[in-house]
Amino acid sequence: MLSVSGNNGHESGDSRDYARALGSKLRAIRAQQHLSLHGVERKSGGRWKAVVVGSYERGDRAVSVQRLAELAEFYGVPVGELLPDEQPPMSTAPGAVEDRAEPGAVADDAA
Repeated sequence: MLSVSGNNGHESGDSRDYARALGSKLRAIRAQQHLSLHGVERKSGGRWKAVVVGSYERGDRAVSVQRLAELAEFYGVPVGELLPDEQPPMSTAPGAVEDRAEPGAVADDAA
């Protein structure tokens, strides 16, 4: 699941920024189609609740890749059009090594 939430429901600043950027794109697409949040709910026959779409647009709620694809289909646009220009923040697993020595390299303090 593409999630803009951080660990244990707490979001990092980068995650919040990405969620807001994604939400801005969602809002822009909806506005281009001259739909209100309630208009989305009506047009979708209740499949897309106004409160849920609004929470995606504010960046308050994580959206899965599946739901994003479904929303793109509803709006009639490619999924890529809903994504912000910036890349989502990358997280590293605890204890992950970011810099690795090249194979065969010897540490400076080796005797």
